[in-house]
Amino acid sequence: MCGIAGIISGSKESSNILDNMLDSIKHRGPDDFGTLKDLKNGVFLGSRRLSILDLSEKGKMPMFNEKRDVAVCQNGEIYNYSVLKEQLISLGYKFKSGSDTEVIVHGYEEWGAKVFKKLQGMFAISIYDIKNKKILLARDRVGIKPLYYLIYKNTLYFSSEAKSFNEIHNFSIGGNLDLENVNKLLGFMFLPESDQTIINGVKKVLPGHYLEINSSNLGTSLVKYWNIEDKKQDIKSFEEAVFELEDLLTKTVSSHLMSDVPLGVLLSGGLDSSLLTALVKKESKSKTLTFNAKFDHKFNESDFAKQVALHLDTEHTEILIDASHVNRDIEGYIKDYDDLTTFDPGLITTKILCAEIKKRGVTVLLLGEGADEIFGGYSWFGLSQLPFSLLPRVFQSSFYYYAISRNVTFKPYYFYKYWQKKYSEYHNNDVFKNVSSVELRLQLPNH
Repeated sequence: MCGIAGIISGSKESSNILDNMLDSIKHRGPDDFGTLKDLKNGVFLGSRRLSILDLSEKGKMPMFNEKRDVAVCQNGEIYNYSVLKEQLISLGYKFKSGSDTEVIVHGYEEWGAKVFKKLQGMFAISIYDIKNKKILLARDRVGIKPLYYLIYKNTLYFSSEAKSFNEIHNFSIGGNLDLENVNKLLGFMFLPESDQTIINGVKKVLPGHYLEINSSNLGTSLVKYWNIEDKKQDIKSFEEAVFELEDLLTKTVSSHLMSDVPLGVLLSGGLDSSLLTALVKKESKSKTLTFNAKFDHKFNESDFAKQVALHLDTEHTEILIDASHVNRDIEGYIKDYDDLTTFDPGLITTKILCAEIKKRGVTVLLLGEGADEIFGGYSWFGLSQLPFSLLPRVFQSSFYYYAISRNVTFKPYYFYKYWQKKYSEYHNNDVFKNVSSVELRLQLPNH
């Protein structure tokens, strides 16, 4: 995963605080760590590294340009880094590593903040522009990677996990709840604002945005660099759309296979992960490793995954998950929910599964997250079809609210009114598009 953290407008004691913040997220990057401590300008940056590309010292972060006036830390992967690297080499830039982080360094030198629009991947990035005394914190387009920040006593802190802020003197997450957001979380079972948490003062950088910070006066501005509606497609025939979709999926999966460490696929046996596994099998030169969570109850789907694995001839592993796992390690799982922006119990299953897969020597996993939100995999997308499509729009949005609200007994009228106002931001004549937009912009980033 990797993890980043930093302090802006800090003081002498910030050096130890940064070290402690990085220790608190060591599990994200157990392989290496690095720091930049600029006491003169009050800027302290660091990263915890999980080595995936360029395992050598050359891939170490923070990563600098030749003039050492730009420094970058990142959590994530830039899947089109080889294309961007070729562009930058043609412009005269020299590369010393095989790391995708170096593309961000030279990309920022060449294009400034416009580099974020060029990046295809999942990322949380901190860039320290030393010459211009500013720091940029950027989050990927749909919020796959988390990035939290807090302004406390005229100092800005940021981190990949909110638990790092417990290392700040006289600040504690525990007992520092934003009760209004707690109410929203209880009512919706997720926070409908993607920049919020239930901790007073702690915010997330919005997906598709970057936060620019002036290190001299701590002035901040939030800038949107990407919008899901930006790219308009011409209406094609069904056959053309199928061909283009398969081409896009194949190219995307191929780019996700870049790794200098063992890679696997989470295979549930459903449509999304089965298609993903088939494309990995097609594009990968090595044996395809698949993993499945097996449950000892009637909802167990491992037989479907086994059928797909046999059909595609993958090296398949079933991992049994039972309640004793959760009971034994419940305190650890509570810590994993440190910012509480969702009540998705599937996160615990994923945590257990990934820990077991890591023991088997696999560091990178692909999975089909996000497909339901785009292609209408959830039952409530049926509200865009007959007979529901005949209903007035207010009834369709109401049914959608009750479909996704896990607790309609908790202040139902208050949350219904709030929902109608929030949903109206995505109101147009295409109900399918409305639901997809809400799922992608509000629900998915909370996971």
